[in-house]
Amino acid sequence: MSEQRRRLEGALRRCAERGAPADTVDLWPAVRERVSGTRVEGTTTDGERTEGVRAGSGVRRSLRPVQAPLALALAALSVLILGLIVFAASGPVGDLVENGPPGPGAPDPREATNQERSDGSAGGEGVADRLFANYLPGGEGTPPGEKVGQTQTADGAEVTLERAYADEDVVVVGIEARDLDGPQKLEERGPDYGPVFLQPLLIGEEGETAADLPPRVDITDAGGEDYDNIDGTTQYPGAAVVFEAPEGLEAGREHRFRLEVPLFEGGMPGEKPDAGPFVFDFEIPVRTNPVVEVGQEATKGGVAITLERVVNSPSRPQAVVCFDPPDEYHEWRPSTAPTGFQREEPLPVRRLGGGCWSLTLEEPVEGRSSVTVTELFGYPRTAQAAQEDEDGKQIRGPWTFEFEAPDP
Repeated sequence: MSEQRRRLEGALRRCAERGAPADTVDLWPAVRERVSGTRVEGTTTDGERTEGVRAGSGVRRSLRPVQAPLALALAALSVLILGLIVFAASGPVGDLVENGPPGPGAPDPREATNQERSDGSAGGEGVADRLFANYLPGGEGTPPGEKVGQTQTADGAEVTLERAYADEDVVVVGIEARDLDGPQKLEERGPDYGPVFLQPLLIGEEGETAADLPPRVDITDAGGEDYDNIDGTTQYPGAAVVFEAPEGLEAGREHRFRLEVPLFEGGMPGEKPDAGPFVFDFEIPVRTNPVVEVGQEATKGGVAITLERVVNSPSRPQAVVCFDPPDEYHEWRPSTAPTGFQREEPLPVRRLGGGCWSLTLEEPVEGRSSVTVTELFGYPRTAQAAQEDEDGKQIRGPWTFEFEAPDP
């Protein structure tokens, strides 16, 4: 045996003796086997005879627990690394990975933390404006729409209609509702249920009759026309609500609206509101939406999509696309960003019926423009489809449409 090998074995023996207490298995046979590459026999401290196996022979050794300081140190290091991973996933690093940098793909405001919901610490001035601007993404700087600034106080609450916007397709309102008595502790909901505030109730009304719905944020006009609530967000103390304008809403002139805002504890529905309803009568202009007719078809992955037109709203531009579903077992919807199944769309996508969808664009189109559908998501419609793939299917694009849009 060479002098170099003897020194190496001596060093390894001393390491093994220091790292393994007397009541554990004898590590020396395994150490020597690793050094020499030969079969080694050894004896455990309880008198059992063991046979080594030539390294790389492919024979699996039986494993026995080793209570060594080295093993404990490795375990502690593993726990530390796991803790760092959990911290990164739950903190700002995780938020960045999950939601991306701020901008069009930033987290939806409805993803507020429990702390923000419970004490309004993320609230303060401007919450309604921020939520309002989220639904009118074409606006820059000052949120689009008209400043209203009407405030009413009753039943221990204060509600302000901050801002409103109307065009031929939608009416959007931004409100702030403050619980003047502070959060309430609802003991009947259990000790783990946190404090709650009085908040507005938003309910999607598409396909529902008014008689079947509880009191909720609702809007009508001077002619008694009821507007369906199609979208909205609450983040105490703010809320933004989107209503679909009925056909025939005349653009280019002032229009009078009536907004009702009932408040409920925790925003949970009930037979009657805990405060209100607060009623606001206001008048704002209805803006014209220029329409860019496109009529282009693109095919990818065997699926043809047609960009029918772009409704070039100054603050809520929409691209209307139509396609035949790839199969009848899934509910297929288009996406304008590669977000995957686990994230909300950065910009709203709405069904129009007849195989057509309205895709909200980041900004109005002007000059040489393009619209891109990045993928189609198919969500299971039948039990069999859900069993085969509960997460649904995905068809990647892109389907890109280029066209000329007139200057505004």
